[in-house]
Amino acid sequence: MSPALPAVPWIRNKWGLEHNPFPAEAIAVLGGNDDRENGRLFRPEVQTEQFDEAIGKFVLGAVYNGQRFGALWSQSTVLDPDSRGYGKSVLLQYLSCYLNEDFGKAAFLKVGMEESDAEDNPICALLASFDTASTKNLNSLFFSAVEYGTDFRRHDGEPTLYERLYERLCAVAGTDDTMTLAEQCHDAYRALKGRTLGPPEEKFLAALCAGEARAVQDFLDEVTPQKRSRSGANYLATLLLFIKAAGIGKVMLFCDQLEDFASPQTPKKTRSVEVERFRDFIVELLPMADMVSVVVTMHPRALASIEEFWQLADLPSLRVDEANRHIVVVMPPLGTLDQATRLLTAYLTAARRDPDAARDALAPFTEDAVEELWTHSTKKPRDLLRKAHKMITFAAEENLEVIDAAAVDSHLTLLTAGDDEVITDRPPTISIAAPDFSNE
Repeated sequence: MSPALPAVPWIRNKWGLEHNPFPAEAIAVLGGNDDRENGRLFRPEVQTEQFDEAIGKFVLGAVYNGQRFGALWSQSTVLDPDSRGYGKSVLLQYLSCYLNEDFGKAAFLKVGMEESDAEDNPICALLASFDTASTKNLNSLFFSAVEYGTDFRRHDGEPTLYERLYERLCAVAGTDDTMTLAEQCHDAYRALKGRTLGPPEEKFLAALCAGEARAVQDFLDEVTPQKRSRSGANYLATLLLFIKAAGIGKVMLFCDQLEDFASPQTPKKTRSVEVERFRDFIVELLPMADMVSVVVTMHPRALASIEEFWQLADLPSLRVDEANRHIVVVMPPLGTLDQATRLLTAYLTAARRDPDAARDALAPFTEDAVEELWTHSTKKPRDLLRKAHKMITFAAEENLEVIDAAAVDSHLTLLTAGDDEVITDRPPTISIAAPDFSNE
């Protein structure tokens, strides 16, 4: 009897996979290089209803209803008190790319609008995330959003949002002359009639209008952390004038990880001041107040920490209730086995060394193995992916030809070990039941 192969050669040579297809942590590292963790394998067909709902409520709401704020929610359930791991971050990342690819045309058509509607109301998106390391206030968040617009590519070789905007601005102006493009942006500033942050950042504007993507990135890289935290809003306002000059009137600003912004570890006074600034920047100061619609990720603990300050600032409620049904989208657990199958298939396909050689899209899993995994998961995407990662590892160590339901069943104790994500400080006053929006 030949000795067992180590797990990695078995995964690569027997199953034909580059590596374990599934993320070990399944915690989105937006912008990272590992496609298993960076959200780039998100597929809207896994959660089609929520993706379409996000377009309808957030995007069309911003364009046609004048909505300034929306919330993408995940909630705890009776079976799973943890409200993380439902895919909010990766949905927003995918939606931002989806909008920027053609300035909203595909999104409009997807939810039943006419092509002329999209042409009359072009829209783009910026994405930024609060964190406890570097993005602790609104100015630094706004600067991160600007960097996203100039740096981020969903796939290598694709143009950034900035490169798409520059091409569009040149088409609108009928020239690529830097001075003429800058004057177009200054005209957009002169057209503002209300309160502003002042004129655009001239050096940044000059870099934008020169059309050299690397020069823009290098310029932003040299901005000091101190200036980012003081003047991030000025850089965002400058980018918005550039966007306005390109003929785009609405910009979605997707803000992830509000729990860090609203963390109890953040001093109460700081949270109060920053929420007040949220109102000033987004509701009262131009060009933000005319152009920007904010969508935040939300869950019960974040709401409990920020709601008092949000109300004091006279900002719209972000609670999940009937009164807010037009600005709230709730990410539910995976509801069907088909959704679970689609989710795992996307990761398996991306990892195949020779995609054409695979006779079964789920291999090395059998269909009943996926059903067994799904049945014994919390139904959250994160939990299912973590269990699939473990199952691949265990089965490869044991040199199993296929992973069937019996194999999964025999490893259930190992699959659930260490996966307890229960948060014990969840405020008891928050409802754990999502409202029924099915009668819209």
